[in-house]
Amino acid sequence: MSNNALAQRILLERRSLNWNQDDLAEKAGVSRSYVSHLERAQIPNPTLDVIEALARALNVQPAYLLGWNDDPLGEDRPASINEGRVVYQVG
Repeated sequence: MSNNALAQRILLERRSLNWNQDDLAEKAGVSRSYVSHLERAQIPNPTLDVIEALARALNVQPAYLLGWNDDPLGEDRPASINEGRVVYQVG
């Protein structure tokens, strides 16, 4: 995962919703300063729980935020929910 890709995608998605960092932080359950650090690529390894919370708040797939695909909604790949987590089908 590229921290720069993650930072850019969080920032772009947040701005597309016309949210400030406080809005995203509240919806994702993290602090505003944490969002700020993420958007400046200053957090080297955010946890999967944080990535998932941000993705839910931004209404995108975690794989998109991580730069694994370019489809924010993940519609190019079948997915299901398993124990509260998105599970992608491969192959």
